[in-house]
Amino acid sequence: GHRIVFTDDVDTTQPVSPQAIRFHRQDATETEDALTQWGGVRRQQPTRVSVGTFDYKQPSLTKRTGLDTLSDQGNLPDTEVYDYAGEYYYHGYARGERLTENRLEAHESLAKRFRGSGGARQLQAGRWFELTQHPLHDLGGEEERQFLLLGVTVHAENALPVSAQLQALPGSLQPRLDAARKAHGLEAETADPTGERLSGRLKDYATGGTGHFLVDLDAQRRTQPYRHPLAHQRPVIGGPQSATVVGPANEEIHTDHLNRVRVKFHWDRQGQNDENSSVWLRVSQPNAGAGWGGVFVPRIGQEVLVDFLEGDADRPLITGRVYNGEQSPDWHSHGLLSGFKSKTYRGSKYNELVFDDATDQERVRLNSEAEKSQLNLGYLIHQAGNTRGAFRGTGFELRTDAYGAIRANQGLYLSSWGQL
Repeated sequence: GHRIVFTDDVDTTQPVSPQAIRFHRQDATETEDALTQWGGVRRQQPTRVSVGTFDYKQPSLTKRTGLDTLSDQGNLPDTEVYDYAGEYYYHGYARGERLTENRLEAHESLAKRFRGSGGARQLQAGRWFELTQHPLHDLGGEEERQFLLLGVTVHAENALPVSAQLQALPGSLQPRLDAARKAHGLEAETADPTGERLSGRLKDYATGGTGHFLVDLDAQRRTQPYRHPLAHQRPVIGGPQSATVVGPANEEIHTDHLNRVRVKFHWDRQGQNDENSSVWLRVSQPNAGAGWGGVFVPRIGQEVLVDFLEGDADRPLITGRVYNGEQSPDWHSHGLLSGFKSKTYRGSKYNELVFDDATDQERVRLNSEAEKSQLNLGYLIHQAGNTRGAFRGTGFELRTDAYGAIRANQGLYLSSWGQL
């Protein structure tokens, strides 16, 4: 069977067997496999990597980390890659520096790579080998000759003639094998009747087949940490999405010190409509400041709209609330009434601020259900929920079913053109 091994430390990788591979020609007379082609590839990489994030729990704290590369790029100009990774990408600086170091090491790994080819059958990606008999690497120490295999591509064909007969079948690998053979400059010699003559590493056998084994490799120095480039982006989640505010059983409000709430999305089949259905979600308010602003906390059962910052499923934000068949508005029929209406906790009473925009009948009502205490301004009428009742006069009215008081520290002035 096959086994996959995950590691983030090149020191844990194992050598191939045998560990040493020659840089040498390959021929039927040779007793050991070898690499016949070898070369280094350099790419310009940034000399500094910086990563920034934002944490709404510590908004005044600038969270940015940066590290300089250790790779020598000669006289090339210094460049920097700065990545704003999104909100709360990391909490502490130690975590931020570690993530920045991973990105920097990915660039350093790409700065110098080695490519080779040959017939070494023991090569396996994720292992390392020692290259011998190379005129440049033999001048250095042992570490200069050890390389970590990042990728190995094998092209192999047996010596049976059946392979040539199947090359036209759909899905045949023959075109790919022919392309690899051509890329390596290998052409079979068919003039020798004995079938034992070689061209490069490709042999035309007496059976009529042209068996061969070719391997291409991509490697880096074993002393260099390997980090895969961040080629896989986070999935982008569509939004906004609709959800329902949830919380503990028999509760009406479930929130915390930041007025966050929890929700259950309509597509969620596992949530139990309780406080475990989601993480805390921040709620967009009409205004927000240090000890001031607007506060309207969504309550359990309300339908809310949830968007995701930068399309990230781990950064949800409630941006609005909507009515539905079970949570319907109290003012709804004629579109003239607007304002704000709250609801008594675990009760049916309320507080409200009503704006009535009826033509030539404009009015404002500030109302508390406690003792029917009201301030009515403008065109005075009876109002019961959505119903605009009978006309009662114009001006203003301050009333309550309980006690009332007017207090003025510096004095009180009352004036009337008519009666007082």
